[in-house]
Amino acid sequence: MIGAAVRRRRSRRGTDGAGLESTDRRVIWKSLAVLLDYPEARHEADLALVSAALAELAPSVQAQALRDFVTWWSAMGAIERASVYVATFDMTRRCSLNLTYYTEGDKRDRGSALLLLKERYEGRGAAAVTSELPDHLPMMLEFAASWPDGEDLLTGFASAIATLQLALRDSHSPFRILVETLIDTLPAHQGDRETPHRLREHGPPSAGVRAEAQAVQADAYGEGCR
Repeated sequence: MIGAAVRRRRSRRGTDGAGLESTDRRVIWKSLAVLLDYPEARHEADLALVSAALAELAPSVQAQALRDFVTWWSAMGAIERASVYVATFDMTRRCSLNLTYYTEGDKRDRGSALLLLKERYEGRGAAAVTSELPDHLPMMLEFAASWPDGEDLLTGFASAIATLQLALRDSHSPFRILVETLIDTLPAHQGDRETPHRLREHGPPSAGVRAEAQAVQADAYGEGCR
C-alpha cells in the first residue's frame, strides 16, 4: 500500500494541491494532525474517524495517499504503532515535529518564535489541550484546519516542513508520505529552495537557550505530554 502511494506521488511530482477544494484541504490537514500525532489509547477511534472522513473526499492523489497510509497504520497493533512512532520522531532530532527547531535550533530566538505562535493561537481564541510546544506540527495542522487563513500558518514554515520531509525520506520512513502530502496541499513554494538542503546537511543553528523554549511549554501547557 505505502509503495503504491509513493509511486502515485512520483507520477505527479512537480504539481501541488492548490487545485483541491478548500474543504477537502482542511479535511486532509485535520487527518494529518491525527496521523502525525502520538498514537495514544484513543488513536484507534481517531483512525476510524479519519478513514470515514477521507472516504467522503473527491478523488485526488493526496486523499488516496492518506487512505493507503491509514490502511498500513491500522494493520498494526497499538504497541507496534507506538514503537514505530517513537523510533521515527522521538529518537532523533533530525525528524523533529517541532518546526522552529529547524529554523532556530536552540538559539534564544526560538523562544521568541514560540511565543509569537502561542500569542497567535490565543488571539484566535484557540486553547491548546496538549503539553506540546506551539510549533508541534500536529497542533499547527489542527489549528490551520480551523482557520480561514490557516494556509498562511503552514506556508510560513514551508522550509521547515520541507526539511522534515527530506529527513524522513533519507530514513526511508513511511511517514514521509504524510509530510509529502501536506506539501502537496500547499501552493508551490517559490521561495528559498536551498535552506532545506542546507539544514539537512549541516543541521539547525545552535547557540542558545533551550530552557527558554521549555519555559514557554511549562507556562502554556503544563507538565508532561503523554
